[in-house]
Amino acid sequence: MLAQRYQQSRAKDDLAGAVSALRQAAAISPDDHVILNNLGIALILRYERFEELQDLEDGITVGRTALHLTPIDDPARAMRYYNLGTAIESRFDRMGRLEDLSNAISMFRHAVELTPNDHPNLANRLAGLGSALQNRFSRHGQRSDLEEAIAIKRQAIREAYRDDPKLPEFIYRLGSALEESFRNFGDSQNIDEAISLFRLSIELTGKDDLSVTSRFHGLGVALQLRYERSGNDIDLQNAILADSLAYNSTSDDEPRKARYAHCLGVSLKGRFTRFGDVGDLSSAVSLHRRAAELTPEGHPDKAMYFNGLWSVLQCRWERLRDTRDLKDAITVARRALEMIPDDHPSKAHYAYFLGVSLQHLFGQSHLQKDVEEAVKMHRLAVDLTPDGSTSMAMRIESLGNALQLRSTHLEELKDLDDAITLQQRALDLTAEADIERPIRFSNLGQSYSIRFSRTKDLHDIDTAISMYEHAVDLTPEGHALLAGRCQGLANSLCAAVQKSLDPSDFTAAFDNYMRAATNASASFYTRISAALGCVHLCSYFLHLSLPYYFLRSHTTFIELIPRAISAENSFRQRLQRMVEIGDTVNTVVKRITQFGVLELAIEWLETGRSVLWADYSQLRPPVDGLRSQHPEVADRLERAAATLERRGWTSGPRTGQLDPDDQSSLPFGASVADEAMQYSLAAEYEKVLEEVRALEGFQNFLRPKRFADLAPAAKDGPVVVINIHDESDAIVLCPGGHLVHVPLPSLTYQLVETMRSDLLDLLRRCGVHARDSTRASRTVWKQKDIRNRFCRILELLWVHAVQPLYHLTTDRMPHLTWCPTGWLAMLPLHAAGIYKGDEHIAVSDFVVSSYTPNLSSLIVAASNNNTATPPSNFSILTVSQSQTVGHFPLPGAAEETAKIRDYFPNGTALADDAATIDTVLEAMRHHDAVHLACHGVQDVEDPSQSAFILHDGRLALSRLVAKSMRGADFAFLSACQTATGVENIPDEAVHLAAGMLAVGYRSVIGTMWSIGDRDAPIVADVFYASLKKLREEEPEAMKGRSTVAYALHDAVQFLQERVEEDRFLEWVPFVHFGF
Repeated sequence: MLAQRYQQSRAKDDLAGAVSALRQAAAISPDDHVILNNLGIALILRYERFEELQDLEDGITVGRTALHLTPIDDPARAMRYYNLGTAIESRFDRMGRLEDLSNAISMFRHAVELTPNDHPNLANRLAGLGSALQNRFSRHGQRSDLEEAIAIKRQAIREAYRDDPKLPEFIYRLGSALEESFRNFGDSQNIDEAISLFRLSIELTGKDDLSVTSRFHGLGVALQLRYERSGNDIDLQNAILADSLAYNSTSDDEPRKARYAHCLGVSLKGRFTRFGDVGDLSSAVSLHRRAAELTPEGHPDKAMYFNGLWSVLQCRWERLRDTRDLKDAITVARRALEMIPDDHPSKAHYAYFLGVSLQHLFGQSHLQKDVEEAVKMHRLAVDLTPDGSTSMAMRIESLGNALQLRSTHLEELKDLDDAITLQQRALDLTAEADIERPIRFSNLGQSYSIRFSRTKDLHDIDTAISMYEHAVDLTPEGHALLAGRCQGLANSLCAAVQKSLDPSDFTAAFDNYMRAATNASASFYTRISAALGCVHLCSYFLHLSLPYYFLRSHTTFIELIPRAISAENSFRQRLQRMVEIGDTVNTVVKRITQFGVLELAIEWLETGRSVLWADYSQLRPPVDGLRSQHPEVADRLERAAATLERRGWTSGPRTGQLDPDDQSSLPFGASVADEAMQYSLAAEYEKVLEEVRALEGFQNFLRPKRFADLAPAAKDGPVVVINIHDESDAIVLCPGGHLVHVPLPSLTYQLVETMRSDLLDLLRRCGVHARDSTRASRTVWKQKDIRNRFCRILELLWVHAVQPLYHLTTDRMPHLTWCPTGWLAMLPLHAAGIYKGDEHIAVSDFVVSSYTPNLSSLIVAASNNNTATPPSNFSILTVSQSQTVGHFPLPGAAEETAKIRDYFPNGTALADDAATIDTVLEAMRHHDAVHLACHGVQDVEDPSQSAFILHDGRLALSRLVAKSMRGADFAFLSACQTATGVENIPDEAVHLAAGMLAVGYRSVIGTMWSIGDRDAPIVADVFYASLKKLREEEPEAMKGRSTVAYALHDAVQFLQERVEEDRFLEWVPFVHFGF
């Protein structure tokens, strides 16, 4: 009774009670085959619910005993055979022992033979035999087993009574066998019939029947399979609906939950591949991880779930290019391959997957061992795949792809010839309507294109173009992979243009590059790569490129940059992307400058540089106007932006990094769902942003700024934008919006690189790596060659970068803001000059210098000046650290901050142990300005972790940018390396000074390298004295001007005179950013 009640209630206590009661009964009557049979059934039921292996073993043992004790002529003997066969087959499913499967089939055959033709259970026993034969096919791959299984399952349906409650199950099982046949042998009639049968089984199953979830699962799998072959989007959407219903209707303690998670993940990955929504991909990763986590070690399905996880990690690597995903995919693939016995049919499947990831790893490592192992895995996959398998084409092609890759490394033409042969064979094996056919054409086109580059045989490039054209024609518009195929076609056409100089080939190449670059479904990595290809096309063939082509290609490339460095990626990834494309930005701007279109040059520089800060600003959108008209949309935009902002400045190790040596568990951490949510929010942010831009009056909301929007940056004085190239250019933005182009032909990229390298060498030799280290450097500085080399750098800056601009200064001590690009951003333009003999001349003799990472930052800073606090109410937070564990003592810090209070008594002083991270961050919100006298560090590996050293640790840039100090006056960073850029991405100005500017301070004083502990108090004293005088005694004269910049100028001039002018190390590092 308890066992029957469990069938309805699914209550654990009912099942446990049934087992306990039956054990007691069996102990009293050990030879009662009826009691033993019932006990065996109850144990098997409990195993199916909780998958405790001991229950299964006990159930089989008890079942064998019950069968042995059952009289030969007892009608129940057939049922005992059937129950025992079911249990033994379950053990095969769990343990994979082949003798179990053979024994199960034998049990089922006995059960069928002992059952009369008109018996009501004949259909059920036939269905069991058919399923066991299908199971053996899955293990051995003998087609005769599957054909017999289908025939027996059809017979089961014919034998079933019309009102048999198990009829829906028999129909479902036949559908499963037909789906298996299609999966392996490709008969489309079988999958169509399977789907019809699955739907019929669902219709015949009561909505409250617990088995309905498994039938929705089967339908989802079949629809997904048919989609993979036909590409019908309706099948894909219906598969997701069916899989979602099965997954969401199943509790976490149900063993089937893992399988349902796996299948829903497969369907969502398919939708990502089709439409390119990263949210789908992230959800798929989470589901596949969940499937693996829910499955115990040793379970036969563990390898399949690892395979699913591999698939989505590999896919995400291809989309987002996070190397950690690729390494995780390889770890998962290796573990899955190790779990599969050598004689298992799916061994080929797992070898193939590992080979694919190793190919991609070789693209990163360029190590021959990686590509050799990839070829080995793909050969193994081909050798293990039986003739006639629908997987053969894919595995042959993948071996060809691996040989193609090896040929590029070893320059072996034979490998390339073999690759083409294999890829052609794969194409020949692929049906006309197969969704994989465009991929086959695309890969074959790539191989012919590579061979053309080696042999220059025109037949090869013509064939490559033809192959790519087929691939493009067969790919539906809006497909996420269309862009890559268009780009491949464009690359081949570009190669043809070099030979033919045919304008029609040029136009076709241009059109396909642009089609790829503007494909909204493609990854931004692919899109910007295509745009870059188009830029190069127009540059190489200027005689074929009309102005329209030039402007469209270059504008598309520039406008894609901020989206490519998108909030979907980690901070570290975005830095890497900027390294890849930074030089091209300078080249593009150089070309448009040569055409004299200066306004566009300014716009392009603004869009293509300091992208990280522009991206950060975009994630703090000005929504006041939007909120007044569309409050609900404004709220959604702010929520998505705030979440992305927090994630975008995180670049530590991702929770869930796989340990290849940990074979016992899956260390994914606790934030799987969070990861999916983060990527989904990136998609949501883009979606809401497009929704805003569709509203009347908001068409240009957060779009790249036009020149008219940028012109106010020169409100307080000219801004000099210097674009570094082989022959550099300065574009001077003057007050009123006038632009002046000043060619700087002698300021070459090579010269700037030499000056930068020389300066870094000098700083390292002088040991200026921490505040107060100039004491230790004085002995080095006394060496004449050191001083002369520094002097030479400043002279070169004057002659090649500054002197050509000298004629533009007419006012006495105007405020001039430098906006340099490339390595020039790491050189002290504000100190350029000739510091020897009678020729003495310097920038500081004529202008007050400031810096800005971009024009937008300057505009924001200047606009915030309208909210400046009156001098009488001005308050300042001072933070000092005289003693910091692990760092030199700073006795001058206390003196420095004490002097500040002599000039500005309002405020708060936090010193030593009172200056903790949280206390300082909170206090900054309540003061107009902050002065930090402490150690600072520049983290060159991860610039987001550059930090101020406080009492309880590091106040990192990533923490600072999470705060908003909009409208705050200034920050004086009397610490080391607070305005030191990152060497490989100088255009991004990823340092503490720029960070303080971004969070809302109008002005920031920082240091380009370490400063002396005795120099800092001098500069601070003179700075605050001058600032007080300018604001209180000369308010009208300084109205609308940067008093902070002028006050710093005075302080540095004072220090320069006090320590001797040629002690550049001490006075040069102080710089001003902002307004």
